[in-house]
Amino acid sequence: MLPGGANFINELSDAITQCRSMIIMLSEASLRSQWVSREVDFAMNHQVKFPNFKLIPVVVGDIEVPGFLQTINYLKMPNGELTLEFCEGLLQAFYPRDISLHQGTNRDLYASVSWRPDEADFTNAVCQLFARENFRLVGDSKDQRSFMKGDPHRVETIISSCGGLLAVLPYREDSPADGYTSPYMLAEIAFTQKYELPYVVVAETNVVLPEAVTKNALRVVPMSPTADLTQNPAIMDAIDGLDQNWKPPIHPHYIFYSTSFDDATRVQTVRKLTQSITGLRCMIGNELEDEGAFSIPQSIVNLIKNAFLVLADISWSEPNIRSLVESIYNTSIKSNAVIDTQHVKRLADALAINTLIEVGAARGSDVQYRLLASYPRRSPPFMLGDRKDIPYYKDAVEMLGIIHKLVYPFRRRILNHELRQGR
Repeated sequence: MLPGGANFINELSDAITQCRSMIIMLSEASLRSQWVSREVDFAMNHQVKFPNFKLIPVVVGDIEVPGFLQTINYLKMPNGELTLEFCEGLLQAFYPRDISLHQGTNRDLYASVSWRPDEADFTNAVCQLFARENFRLVGDSKDQRSFMKGDPHRVETIISSCGGLLAVLPYREDSPADGYTSPYMLAEIAFTQKYELPYVVVAETNVVLPEAVTKNALRVVPMSPTADLTQNPAIMDAIDGLDQNWKPPIHPHYIFYSTSFDDATRVQTVRKLTQSITGLRCMIGNELEDEGAFSIPQSIVNLIKNAFLVLADISWSEPNIRSLVESIYNTSIKSNAVIDTQHVKRLADALAINTLIEVGAARGSDVQYRLLASYPRRSPPFMLGDRKDIPYYKDAVEMLGIIHKLVYPFRRRILNHELRQGR
């Protein structure tokens, strides 16, 4: 709420510059509003300066979209209702679709690059060339949860989940002790060496690199920041070197989603959304096949033990539990007959027994995990009794919102999307 006496125009302009996206609700009333029109004008002007800023139009009811917004893909909200399909589309709109991630073909390369605006042109020009060769450039980000908490292993963990590194080292006259470049980026190269990953260094002219960096690099390319990189043979050779020597990650990062499978559409919706938000693959246990050496249950445990995050929906289905218990009693116990195994399996699903076992595997392996459940609110099992932060949802729409909140802090920064939007 604006304080009394505030200049609406100035406040609006300042608010938009602090946002990454803007949702424009298009209805008969909003199209007649001069204030909405001004807000859209501000946002579109802001987008010209900052291409990463997103405009997301939402059409409410049966109206004609204004001409100046017809070039932007819009979402439809026919009856003004929040449905699972609409909310998925809205949340997906904030994140780029990563085809390679959904297909499992992504080749992740850690990008050790500068965050300084005055060094962005050279950095982006180099990264563009590597991104075009189907590398997915993964980076650190200031607003990630582990960064804000000062996790000393944050960067090392991300690097170990990639198959190589690209370092674009800027020249900094005020850093002679570090070879006139960033000490943080030199430390990232050291992590790469620790895991014996291939790496390429593209350094601005006058950067002085230590022998420890140059002797293990696939290629070291000294380059003027004003040079034309597009046809530079040294750069092309460096790209080929990483292309041929890229390694499958030592510790690939992925999310394991533990849930019941009574609603396949909902499960796949959560999976797609989780992948879009985090930039990490989302694995589901029911898609595993018997590998020969391991049974499917053991393969699931192995997958959980090596996961970056386990997301578990521990909802119970009380109506199903009651009806199943009654059915088992009436068909088997009363008549002293053998209990139908399908009834037992369905009862286990209703009690979320498999999900709870998977959470136990994550906890026992010291893997990060996040829980959610549907109402009615109930006490968790004793072994999860110390988790006081379990959020509950009333419906599928609220579930999506909770999942977004839970997984967002674990996302990866993917430079390819930023480069594509900033062109």
